[in-house]
Amino acid sequence: MPASAEKAEFFRKNPGSAFGGAGVRLSAPGLSMGENCDIIWGKPAGKFFARPKSGETEEVLMKRCFIFAAGSFYGLRERPAPGDLVIAADAGYLLCQKLAITPDLVLGDFDSMAEPSGVAVHRSPVEKDDTDAMLALKTGLEKGCDAFYLYGFTGGKRLDHTLANLQSLLFLRRRGTRGWLYGDDFLWTAIENESLTVQKEVEWGLFSAFCLGDRAEGVDETGLQYPLCNAVLTPEFPLGVSNHFLEQEAVISVRRGALLVGWELAYHNS
Repeated sequence: MPASAEKAEFFRKNPGSAFGGAGVRLSAPGLSMGENCDIIWGKPAGKFFARPKSGETEEVLMKRCFIFAAGSFYGLRERPAPGDLVIAADAGYLLCQKLAITPDLVLGDFDSMAEPSGVAVHRSPVEKDDTDAMLALKTGLEKGCDAFYLYGFTGGKRLDHTLANLQSLLFLRRRGTRGWLYGDDFLWTAIENESLTVQKEVEWGLFSAFCLGDRAEGVDETGLQYPLCNAVLTPEFPLGVSNHFLEQEAVISVRRGALLVGWELAYHNS
């Protein structure tokens, strides 16, 4: 693959065509990367590496955004690195303090805590269309971020916010970026018209997929206890819930539609 600004821009705007998250590879339909080059997601530096079958490696930098919200926290899998954008959504600032992380911005309506001092603050009205978490996501997009690492986005007493945050993964995906939402030793992301390969971290580890939308067609799942072939998933029946890894890698693909996909991570002592 020739080194060019056009190619770099493609991989920057299409994180679904490369490795991402924890032991994950994603590919878009019709993109035959394997014939010409290997695409590697380099953690923790937050970079894409495009390595042609012959030639030198081309590096494509990613801009990462870490967002801390006020939900349940189950341990930090990776600390933000220099150059990453860190946003605290309202009382997510208290979590940042606990982790000794100074956010670049604290935003929200501050109905959960007093407005902090000594940090950059953006105050929003209480009555608004966006949740504080969505405001943080939109801010990260405005800053040109490509990959979002989301903590404190689940749990607590607010199931409505958990559902809203899971839906926001599709919001990010449809804007050419990727969100990784961390729960209790579980990782969630959204895929649309693409495939995803996940490496097993836990023996007999859990794996689930849910339809995001009216229907998801042409769903295949391999490497799992309950395989699927050209299946249709709908929001009215959770056929994809509570599967288990049988192989070292599981592959899920959807030809038409969007899926919320989650899998179990190795135990993390918070």
